Amino acid sequence: MKNFCDNCQNLLYINTKNNELTFNCQTCLTSYKSEDDDTLRYEETKNSNLIMFHTILNESVNDDATLKEFITCPKCKHNIAKSVRLGTELRLIHICTKCSFQWIAI
Repeated sequence: MKNFCDNCQNLLYINTKNNELTFNCQTCLTSYKSEDDDTLRYEETKNSNLIMFHTILNESVNDDATLKEFITCPKCKHNIAKSVRLGTELRLIHICTKCSFQWIAI
């Protein structure tokens, strides 16, 4: 299964259109056809995944590579937060850089 674009090294997104599985880059718009052994599967979130997600969220505030955004924290009103996408739905979670409050983007 191809995860990253050969041209720009960005994460590929999965597309299932007309019963065909493809991997698409949203940056350079390159599309890759799936190979015979590529499949989509559902993974159920278990307690170990929840612990891993919790660790990622707690560490991302101090990680220089985590995306910063100018967004107001609902708790302390600080205007800088870091953003992380987690889970099978890739929900965007914001973490305040001042008070470490975490909230889901709406």
